[in-house]
Amino acid sequence: MLIEAVDTVERYQGDEREVILVSATESDPEYLQGSAGFLLDPRRLTVALSRAKHKMILIASRTIFDYFSRDEEMFRRSQIWKNLLRRACTAPLWQGEREGKPVTVWGSPAKK
Repeated sequence: MLIEAVDTVERYQGDEREVILVSATESDPEYLQGSAGFLLDPRRLTVALSRAKHKMILIASRTIFDYFSRDEEMFRRSQIWKNLLRRACTAPLWQGEREGKPVTVWGSPAKK
């Protein structure tokens, strides 16, 4: 597999790639609370999701999807991540353990 480019979401604005890999692996709830304005910005996720021509792979910590904030704006921003999980990640593909931590891989059901 040839890696064509590695860059930030902002640099892909207006560009596309065959496959896009998005990493959102922050698992520390306190850090997430402090950086949620940046990490949970719905515009960033929208750009990331819309750049893939054929496949988008998202690697994310469960903390991102479970994030809850009493701050109304941060709560609203986290909803796009929750919707992504509920709508696109509906089939468990693999479950196991990596380095002593439980891991579940979710995806979309195979198209027939």
